[in-house]
Amino acid sequence: MKPATRRQRRNIDQISSAFLEFIREQPCCVCVRYETRQTQPTEASHCGDRGLGQKASDFTALPMCARHHRIGPSAIHVLGRRFWSTHSLDRDKLIAHYNQLFESRIEVFA
Repeated sequence: MKPATRRQRRNIDQISSAFLEFIREQPCCVCVRYETRQTQPTEASHCGDRGLGQKASDFTALPMCARHHRIGPSAIHVLGRRFWSTHSLDRDKLIAHYNQLFESRIEVFA
């Protein structure tokens, strides 16, 4: 028997390809904060709490352009926890906001 992949080991309640697709359709939350033009595609940045070697729930993903997600000098992958104070963003409020937007979108189509 093959060992389970990382994706298979994650709790099914934490996985949502529909939510990640929705997040990737949104503008970068940091570019919006600074009212700047986004020049790169939006990526889903998993920003929630997690254990060592684990990925956060898909429902804690936030929309970020590559510059703010991975490659810029002030990207979350560069700054780590300092990212939130550097950009004056409230991670938990943003996560709640995008989850609420997603849920209201689903209700419209139900």
